[in-house]
Amino acid sequence: MDLSVWFITEKTPIHKVAELAERAEKNGFAAVWFAEAWRETIVPLTAIAMKTNTIKFGSGVGQLFPNNPTTLALQGTNLQELSNGRFIMGLGLSTPFVVENWYGSRYERPLKQMRESIEVIKGIQTSKSGNRFNYDGELFKIKKYKLPVNLEKPFPVYMAAIGPKMLQLAGETADGLVIGALHSPRYLSENVYPNLKIGAERSGRDLSNLQIIYGQICSISHNRKEAYDRARRSVMYTAQYPHYQRVMEEEGFGEEVKVISQALEQRDYEKAAKLITDKMVDHFTIAGEPDECREKILRYRDYPGMPMLTLIPFKVSEQEVIDNMELIIETFKK
Repeated sequence: MDLSVWFITEKTPIHKVAELAERAEKNGFAAVWFAEAWRETIVPLTAIAMKTNTIKFGSGVGQLFPNNPTTLALQGTNLQELSNGRFIMGLGLSTPFVVENWYGSRYERPLKQMRESIEVIKGIQTSKSGNRFNYDGELFKIKKYKLPVNLEKPFPVYMAAIGPKMLQLAGETADGLVIGALHSPRYLSENVYPNLKIGAERSGRDLSNLQIIYGQICSISHNRKEAYDRARRSVMYTAQYPHYQRVMEEEGFGEEVKVISQALEQRDYEKAAKLITDKMVDHFTIAGEPDECREKILRYRDYPGMPMLTLIPFKVSEQEVIDNMELIIETFKK
């Protein structure tokens, strides 16, 4: 079972993230991911590329709206060249609040924005002398572009998707799918696979080559209560978003979601965290002492993709997040 780690950091120095990636490589992890949450992805991923030799790495995920697809294609090309073909580009829509308030961009036509961006990024990678790239889209128009570097192996483009239309687009055009931090076999069978199939049929492609990665909250401590309490706060973070609330409801936690949402609306985070039950932690996360977590991760053996193990830095200190990441890398050492 291949495992990966997902760095979601704010204040941690980039050199520390790169050192953790190097340790993950030495301990047999298949990939590392860096999220564009507080920091952008390119500089940290460059540091990771230069600190490692064999492990795959990628943006998990990068912001789509504030970034021009031609620039993204060039950044990805540079990272692919620098790392000898180990880079994976993950793209996501984020939320209107982040896109409009933090980046000053307009959150409009997300489906079209994602489709055209992927088409441009992939098209640019195939552009060569005598085969310049032209694109006449509704949002982007590009004329006679030639990539300055001849890539031996184009980098893959993964899509973060939750809703039906975005999942269908992933099935139609993306090289991989990034599933959010809350999921279950039922969620995959009833929501993800049917929509991926619709998209694949639309473009006549075979889904066997589409790679899937999924966020997996993982809280490890030598103190079991501490591990569960940290996991509660990650689950609480996801409970702020309607799409994750729906997943919780579909998984049988509808009554819990109502009271948790009320507490979150009142910004009573301590109350909201306490309302996350042990049953919810067990259902959605891997939490506990190291031996316990090694046992719990086995339930994902038959999942179709690779987990990105993480602890979301929400209402816990970033040092706790880094300590937890170090324990993840040590606990699941091969």
